[in-house]
Amino acid sequence: MDKKKIFIIIIISFHSLCYFGKSRIEIFLSFNECLSCYSALSTLNRIPEYTKILFIRREDSLIAKEFLENYLLPNDIEIKHIDQNFHSSFCKTFFNELLSDSFSLKELPNKIKTSNQSKLISNDLITLKLPKNINLFSERLSLMIDSNNISIFDYVLNKSIVLKLSNNLDSITNYKSINGKDFQNSKLVKLAHIDSIFYDKCHKELLHLGKGKANIESSYVKGNSLFLLLNFPIPVMVDKDWDIFMSFFIYELNLINNKNHLSFIDFELLNSKYNYRYFIDNTRPFYTSNSKLIFSLTDEQRNEDSICLFSIWNRNSKDEYVFEQLHPFQINKKEYLKQNLDSFEIKINNSYYFNYKLGILYDYKQSLKYNLSMFDLKAMTIQDIIKSDNKFNLIELKNEKILFTTIDLTTNKIESRLIELPVDINLVTCSFLNDKTIITINKKNTQLYVKRIIN
Repeated sequence: MDKKKIFIIIIISFHSLCYFGKSRIEIFLSFNECLSCYSALSTLNRIPEYTKILFIRREDSLIAKEFLENYLLPNDIEIKHIDQNFHSSFCKTFFNELLSDSFSLKELPNKIKTSNQSKLISNDLITLKLPKNINLFSERLSLMIDSNNISIFDYVLNKSIVLKLSNNLDSITNYKSINGKDFQNSKLVKLAHIDSIFYDKCHKELLHLGKGKANIESSYVKGNSLFLLLNFPIPVMVDKDWDIFMSFFIYELNLINNKNHLSFIDFELLNSKYNYRYFIDNTRPFYTSNSKLIFSLTDEQRNEDSICLFSIWNRNSKDEYVFEQLHPFQINKKEYLKQNLDSFEIKINNSYYFNYKLGILYDYKQSLKYNLSMFDLKAMTIQDIIKSDNKFNLIELKNEKILFTTIDLTTNKIESRLIELPVDINLVTCSFLNDKTIITINKKNTQLYVKRIIN
């Protein structure tokens, strides 16, 4: 055998060894790290070719079980308990049983690079698999996004899913699921000052009518806090019979430490001051500003030339939200009534409350009102909006396609271009993740698509 053939055989053998060799990663988990360091655990989902073993000190076994429920770990990870002591989290990688590297846990995202990940990023499209135990109904989903926290609100299934994306937007580092049935009726009855004996007497009939639990009406994300507006049906005596009324609550969840708070919304002051003229419109968005809640309003009379869209609510000494005042932001009544608006045409994101038929755009963080009526947006279906320099960027739905539309406030010109996305996207979930990136869910509700649209 000549030297050339020997050289070729050696090269082939080396590549075979690398391709078919066995890779393993061992993670030694300590509970002395900051919370952001543990987000690196989600990187394990991006290395399916590795055997993954998570080592936990035996004395931490009970803590670990509850702690790891907050993280999306791969299904094939093996957890082992050991008596070894270690004060910080670290990893070891092996190839064919030989140690190849050792590093701290927080270095894991930068250490592990898979060919699949590189391909996705090079195409400006990242595909993230949703956790298998998340079930969603495609037709009535809405997304609310802030600080890489994504609230997926499913009106039909009465739940809100909150996902946390990594800083690189290439993995889901954490998720939580909250369902309307998770809220205890007894606690809601107590907070709403309802006679518990009377409620229990009516509860069977309420269940029969499908009104025996709290319903999540809408969700709002601000920084690392999730807010849910709850509607809890309650029985109320009317003459000699009882009827069903709505009571409302705000549920607040800190997405970092999981502390939560539930507050009753008391309508007494609003009703007494305006004689039942105004009601909270639970079909339209709400938001928070300086620890106060801003609710959309329904005006039953509409006597004036302008209609007030919002009301401001503050927390009182009883830890309840009570009416403070009407919000100064108003719109023309004739234009409002002429459009015959429905709740799907009024939207909110982490900066703007907007309605494309009316051509209004309200920056509720800066208390600025933009009039976009000159651009004749009524024929458009606008899914989301964001400001970048002196331009407004829109996500526009047209003929089952997604358009990236730009309104230049300097030149008053509108330009649009098609955004190339997988064909199986759920159009109504398409939203801005930031001013350069959009995110959407596929129709089967199994994947997130993260698409960079501006370099």
